Amino acid sequence: MAAAGVLRWQSAGEGSLHAGKTLLTTPAGGVVAITDFQCYVKPLAEGRFLVWYSAGVDADPTGAGQVWFRLFDASQLVPIPDATAAYAKLGFQSRFYAAAGEVASVPLSTALEDGVHSVSLPDLFRGMGELLVLAASTAGGRDGNHWDTPHLRLWILDTQAGRLEIIPQDWYNEGPYDFGYQWVTRVARLPNGGAIVGEGIRLGVFRLDSSNRRVGEWLVEDTFYHGEH
Repeated sequence: MAAAGVLRWQSAGEGSLHAGKTLLTTPAGGVVAITDFQCYVKPLAEGRFLVWYSAGVDADPTGAGQVWFRLFDASQLVPIPDATAAYAKLGFQSRFYAAAGEVASVPLSTALEDGVHSVSLPDLFRGMGELLVLAASTAGGRDGNHWDTPHLRLWILDTQAGRLEIIPQDWYNEGPYDFGYQWVTRVARLPNGGAIVGEGIRLGVFRLDSSNRRVGEWLVEDTFYHGEH
């Protein structure tokens, strides 16, 4: 809910300029935010929402790559005067655009090694609970281009404790997959601290085992799977 009323997500439309983009719109049809491919949005209490996405190595001064976490207050969003111009601001460096409304943000490096890390988060991030994030690792100087050799990691981020666990997805990284054609799209934890499940384009739906590194069970295994959006 924003000052202008209930906001709704809708496709940006067809064509190369609009491909992969989703618009956050007001009841009057104004566009207040735009997402690109591989951008994740989590609604929160009090009209806030969290956005995260991986930024390319070119967007990181260290050259290592980052995952950006950005917190927005929906009541502070304003219409974007030129959505077409805003599209040009999206891509490998940023997967989300809004002209206003950001209240806190933090980048975390994809060069962090596998294992458990303590990370510093803005105070406003406390109370968001657990975040499950998919990110390609650039630790050890790994190439930021993962189309041929993926380095997929599952991040389990405890926002209250500032604890980040990075877990390699061995089942995918070492699997017999066409990485430019098949990829993991999203993950979630089952209620009451249950197992982590996920899905992927042209892969299906899976449940990870207790190590969270391998698939414990395929719930749907289908090379034509696209899922629901």
